[in-house]
Amino acid sequence: MKDRTKKTPHGKKGSILLSAVWFLLIISGMLISAGYPLQLQNTLVSDYRKEQEVREKSRDLLQIVIHRLQNDDCEYDAPGTMDFSAGVLEEMGYPEAVIELWDEGSRFNPNNTSVLLWDGFFQDEPQYRRLIHNWFFQSGGLFHTGSTLVRQNYLLCKEELRSLSNDENLYATFAPELTVFGPANFYLLEGETFLSLLYRTGENYAPATETAIIVNFNQQREETMYRADLATLLSHLNLPVILDLEKLRPLITTEGTLNPNFISPRFLTTIWGQKIDDMDRIWDLEQRQAQEPFTTEQEFELYLQEAYGNEISLEKARLIFTLKTKIWGVKITFNPADGPGLELSAILQREREDEYSRWQVKIFSLQEKWL
Repeated sequence: MKDRTKKTPHGKKGSILLSAVWFLLIISGMLISAGYPLQLQNTLVSDYRKEQEVREKSRDLLQIVIHRLQNDDCEYDAPGTMDFSAGVLEEMGYPEAVIELWDEGSRFNPNNTSVLLWDGFFQDEPQYRRLIHNWFFQSGGLFHTGSTLVRQNYLLCKEELRSLSNDENLYATFAPELTVFGPANFYLLEGETFLSLLYRTGENYAPATETAIIVNFNQQREETMYRADLATLLSHLNLPVILDLEKLRPLITTEGTLNPNFISPRFLTTIWGQKIDDMDRIWDLEQRQAQEPFTTEQEFELYLQEAYGNEISLEKARLIFTLKTKIWGVKITFNPADGPGLELSAILQREREDEYSRWQVKIFSLQEKWL
């Protein structure tokens, strides 16, 4: 009898099995290839959403800072009076955030101060004073008007201050006391600095006119100092040009700008242009600012008389100083545990909308840096 059982060759079975394995591998690869972009897309979308959330929260905090500045009714600003503690931030729902506030307007601004004030401010570091001078009076941008040099360059950001020197320690000495923000105080100007501000508005003058502006400003400034407003002041300077007040107003102020609760001893000494008999007292200023800040103008005036002598001009001091900070610096650091960190830095100008209304706040500068 014949065996009718059908037998499949082993080679054919192996071929079918191998084909099935390859088929499964190809399908698996296709599924993985198809799934990877989807997984990557989901990851990118998730990261993007986290970044957007961090950015939105940081900007929300900036708005909270602005709101507080707008509604600040305290008679004075001093270290510690505008702090946002960790407990307060946690109550507001921002436990991962840190807010730092500082007075930017009471720092020394080389753009708005004269070469004579540079001499006093940088007297301990003449090397840095030379770097500042070379920046403003570069050989490629000098106007020679007799014995007068008119600056043709300006410091537009803090990074430019850093780039002036390769010596990081030299920059670090002055960095906490320098700024490039805020308007010039009329009562700290002299002719050349005033002319440089005119150039920043887009003006351009012949050498003879430059000299006349500088000479007239220097001769008339003391007599016009106690006038009511910028327009009145400028009208009494007898300048040989017609000035555009609307362009000048953002650059020059006739109101006090320096807060005695934040100004550095170096800057305070520079303003009065003289050495003090009791230097220990003036260098104790920082301790006074932190422990017993000035709450009235009279307190500060008494301090000036004790430190500098009774010959100090209190009337001039009232034109230069204010107990309410006009230019604020803000740094908001947001570091969530499950996402990228962000550092938001801003410079804010605060001024009264009118005599009886709340403060108006403008943003001078806004920078964001991912950590």
